[in-house]
Amino acid sequence: MREAVEGTTAVAEAKRVEVATESGLRYVDIVVGGGDAPKNGYLLAADVVATVVGDGDEARSHPSHWFPYDPVGDP
Repeated sequence: MREAVEGTTAVAEAKRVEVATESGLRYVDIVVGGGDAPKNGYLLAADVVATVVGDGDEARSHPSHWFPYDPVGDP
């Protein structure tokens, strides 16, 4: 497993952009990783903070959420 910590930066709140996928998933990157761009089939990890609309409670997933990189589909 390779971690690309060098070059990882927080995204300023004013520059955060909400992305909506075809499935209805909406997300905002608050930290952007360093290193090379992932290639199809790479296994990625993400720390996820989920907020249910109308609820207001946040839940952080533990451990990191792992998924294969697919540039066409949703994670």
